[in-house]
Amino acid sequence: MINKRYKHFLAIWIVVVISFNAVYCILENNIGNPKFDSLFWIACVFTNAMFVGYFLIGKYVFSNSELKDFYYKLSELRIVYIGVFVNIAISITFALLENLQQWIGTIICIVVFAIVCIYVVKADEAVSTVQEIDNSIKEKVSKKKDFTNIAETLYKQADNKKIREILRELYNEFKFSNYHTKDEDNDSKIETYLEELKLNIDDEKKVDVVSKKIIKLLKAR
Repeated sequence: MINKRYKHFLAIWIVVVISFNAVYCILENNIGNPKFDSLFWIACVFTNAMFVGYFLIGKYVFSNSELKDFYYKLSELRIVYIGVFVNIAISITFALLENLQQWIGTIICIVVFAIVCIYVVKADEAVSTVQEIDNSIKEKVSKKKDFTNIAETLYKQADNKKIREILRELYNEFKFSNYHTKDEDNDSKIETYLEELKLNIDDEKKVDVVSKKIIKLLKAR
């Protein structure tokens, strides 16, 4: 999927660059005064250099993306597309209007490109932060789900009626517990206690004591 999107981006970039240069040369040939002077070629070279810059930015976005987190990068790609078309609009406008100097349009395009670069860098930093938070939440939710499944299995395996009641209460506590924990050791302690329950599933007293310890940890979340 990422490769397919990158190919679309590459195809759009190629079409845009070819179309722009064709239109730019046609306009210069028809209304340029003088035609194809040094300022025209300097503006043309700078504009195409910025197109290459936009392409490299887009390639960077794709190379640092995976399918599962690609949607985080969409804002960066949007600003790249916006920058490209703003540069085209500025260049064409300055080519059409004889009283406007092309070098001024080139400077404006450079400023726009610099703004896009700064935005992409800042957006990339923000995306990394959001991804870290998102991954942390997913990990905690997954851990809670694993604990709940273990508690459910223990509850269903218990033969003793009293033990089943204790483990059913523990299972319900897991189901409605908060996935977020203030204590980093909370999960590791619960994991240790669950292993202890597995080894003492038929010991009513042990099950009761350990279950209460786990419930206390869950309530402390």
